[in-house]
Amino acid sequence: MKLFCAGLETETNTFSPIPTGLKDFHITRQSDLSSAMDPIKQIAPFAQWLDMASADNHKMTFGLYGWAQPAGFTAESAYQQLLDELLAAVKAAGDIDIVLLLLHGAMVTQQIDDCEGDLLLRLRQQLGPDVVIAAELDLHCHLTEQMLANADILISYKEYPHTDVAARGVELYQLAYATACKQCQPVMVQYDCQLIGMYPTSSPVMQEFVDTLMAAEQEKNILSVSFIHGFPFGDVPDAGGKILVVADADQQQAARGAEQL
Repeated sequence: MKLFCAGLETETNTFSPIPTGLKDFHITRQSDLSSAMDPIKQIAPFAQWLDMASADNHKMTFGLYGWAQPAGFTAESAYQQLLDELLAAVKAAGDIDIVLLLLHGAMVTQQIDDCEGDLLLRLRQQLGPDVVIAAELDLHCHLTEQMLANADILISYKEYPHTDVAARGVELYQLAYATACKQCQPVMVQYDCQLIGMYPTSSPVMQEFVDTLMAAEQEKNILSVSFIHGFPFGDVPDAGGKILVVADADQQQAARGAEQL
């Protein structure tokens, strides 16, 4: 099986006057994945994906990983250049069974409210319906219908501060692999909680809710549950807290579970 991984992350404060340009992105590009010193092998969840693919005797191709500190609108030219480079790397990789992505989920340009949804749409158009596209998101993202429509699996971190990036990467790999092997058929449903705020999971009440999410994942046919906190400093139509449930071929169960949570 052939896998491709890449990432693009920044968190856009639409109220900030400080733009995010291409020079603000720290970019790691294709290098020697056979080397133990390859920089991408030191970054979660890429390190986990590479190790798991190697253990399973799968071929993993890395495209690029670009991240920038939170600031104002991402320059349209910067986003388009990074998107084009990512899509070109996917094309150069040839036949792919699974795409694993690390995305923030709250990147905004002056022209595009939902950069990650746009990225996933462009990927789906390029790869077709049969390639499994899976993405790990920062919980401070804007979850959109365009993102849900063009990915097979989306999961977010459960912890804030983000102490579980590697663990969620392992979860994403396992679900994507099971999907590619036809062992499950993920369907995703979100429920809009009508909340805007900040919710550190180090507090007892939030840690209890994280435990509740993880307990819900033990129910039959429930593959993954995420609480999308949202990013309150992004003024976009899909801002706010969401519950995301990924179920195995049962949309009604996913919808019930999301509403109950």
